[in-house]
Amino acid sequence: MLLMRLHFSHCMLNFFTALNDSICQRFPSTALLKAAGVLDQTVWPSDPLQRALLGEAEIANLCNELSIESAEAANILLDFAMHKKGHAVGKHLVKLLCTLHILPISSAACERDFSQLNLHQTVDQSM
Repeated sequence: MLLMRLHFSHCMLNFFTALNDSICQRFPSTALLKAAGVLDQTVWPSDPLQRALLGEAEIANLCNELSIESAEAANILLDFAMHKKGHAVGKHLVKLLCTLHILPISSAACERDFSQLNLHQTVDQSM
């Protein structure tokens, strides 16, 4: 019985290791997600000085990763700084947020679309 439990635990560990490796292969860059994390107000420090210093590098990195032009990135940084001070989200920061919202966090939607395409192609060929 103990041997079966050890074997099961070993198999389970191998499964989760393989799952993690697969996810890392499909989504090799977590830099984008990490940089976007500074937009979450729940992680902002309560100290005004620490909040003022928070996130400029991450937002600049995000703009770089998304190939946003330098002038627009500067406007986004300005909007972000104003937003941290309690102002409403500026129009440039809104554009960045909208861009982040449309980025897929997994390939599942793409895989579903290809699956549907294959089904349609199969039906069309059988007619």
